[in-house]
Amino acid sequence: MILSIKKLNDRLFILIFEISIVFFNFIFKNIIISVIIILLACVAELVDAHDSKSCDFGHVGSIPTASTIGKSV
Repeated sequence: MILSIKKLNDRLFILIFEISIVFFNFIFKNIIISVIIILLACVAELVDAHDSKSCDFGHVGSIPTASTIGKSV
């Protein structure tokens, strides 16, 4: 009787240990995925950020266009 209780306790310990390994692997994978998503979001935000000249109104490209209002050709 005592031997069977010890075996049962050993099996229960192994089962709890295996469940905890599966649980921590799941949590660890979710943490890694969350960190990757946050890093990708930060990189995307940096890519979308405007430099000091690209947000100016009235510039077509890197060279500003000449105004045609008030000039006679």
